[in-house]
Amino acid sequence: MKGQVFEIFGFLILAIAVIGVILLIRYFMIGSYGKTVLAMVERHVYEEVHAGVNSIFFMTEEKSGRSMMELVGIAAYTGNDTVNFGPGVGDVNVVKELEWRLDALYGKGKWHVRVPYPDITPDVQIVMVLDASASMCYAVKEISTRLPAVIESFISAGKKVSATLYILPGGADCCNGYKLQCSDQFPETPYFHCRGITDIESSCDTKTAKGVGVQTDEDYGHGIACAVEAGPVEEWSPLSVKLGIIISDELPEGSECFSSSRFGCCPGQDYVEQRKSLEAGIKSAQENKIPIFTIQQIDFTGKDRKECGTICFKNAGCPGGVCANQDLLLQCACTDLVTQYHQDMASATGGKAFTLDSISASDIIDKINQIIVEAKPVKKPSLEAGSAVPSYKNTRVVEVLIPVSVSGIYTKAYVTQWS
Repeated sequence: MKGQVFEIFGFLILAIAVIGVILLIRYFMIGSYGKTVLAMVERHVYEEVHAGVNSIFFMTEEKSGRSMMELVGIAAYTGNDTVNFGPGVGDVNVVKELEWRLDALYGKGKWHVRVPYPDITPDVQIVMVLDASASMCYAVKEISTRLPAVIESFISAGKKVSATLYILPGGADCCNGYKLQCSDQFPETPYFHCRGITDIESSCDTKTAKGVGVQTDEDYGHGIACAVEAGPVEEWSPLSVKLGIIISDELPEGSECFSSSRFGCCPGQDYVEQRKSLEAGIKSAQENKIPIFTIQQIDFTGKDRKECGTICFKNAGCPGGVCANQDLLLQCACTDLVTQYHQDMASATGGKAFTLDSISASDIIDKINQIIVEAKPVKKPSLEAGSAVPSYKNTRVVEVLIPVSVSGIYTKAYVTQWS
């Protein structure tokens, strides 16, 4: 009997062991299967997120006609979330374009995007407007030779700079053999161009003033507005730092005051048309987000007394057709008001006003050189959009390779999504 009992107990223990092994095997099989299913589900969700992100970056933004990937690449190049395509298209805010698309796809508060911006120095594009009245005769010869050379020096140093000089209508005939016109006196290079402002007025909403007594050769308010709207010869690039420069020693449309019998500078309120011209330039520069820098030079022989030097230019109204040693009365008499106009233009547009007490064209060139050297964009370290990534959520991160426009390098967009 005892042997049978022990045998039964042995079989019972064996049965229990076998059942335990079977249960363990089933447990691990079910657990492994569950984990496999969960992994497959998570992988499926990730692929959906990945496909959604890719579809967003390949969408076309209607205003610019560029894909979102291109826009992010341009933003990465300029270091700015807002890309300016110049007159016509205007600004495109890349962050806002990403936001409404990703909100529609994943819902508000369920995603985040970060795109590190590489350290790149963008191109510089400049439009300049030159006063074409006789008082600028002292400068035209040296400007025509040195200004193109300055631009080329930046190119040689590896900084891509281009400039288009627009000369106002009129064009004084100077005694030094030069005319305040482009003609053949300003050399044409791949990076420097000279044009008359009238050559581009058909492309501008703003025109230089017309009418009897209007000094169109000094109308730099309307002139810079037109130059900004039409852009340089190459057209405005969304990738560039854009600048405007005015070179003049008088009020826009001239310092002459026809509403008064006095000769010289009149009270500021008498210059109604001059102020309108200035405001037109400010408005256009502000709308197109282009800072304007002004350069004012006065030929003082007695600064405290506002005494002037003289100029020589050709005019049929003078004896022998030559107006030699003409006193620069208006230019000196209105110095303070001209300075105020220039400061108003510069401060309203984010530029800077330079006032020089000599008529050396070298000083003008030095200031232009300084403006270009200091031309640096306000850059952000990265593009950030969406909500902060929660630490308590199961998140999915998709990386998208972004070509940075014209630079030959890449950055990445890191898109994080959660439920």
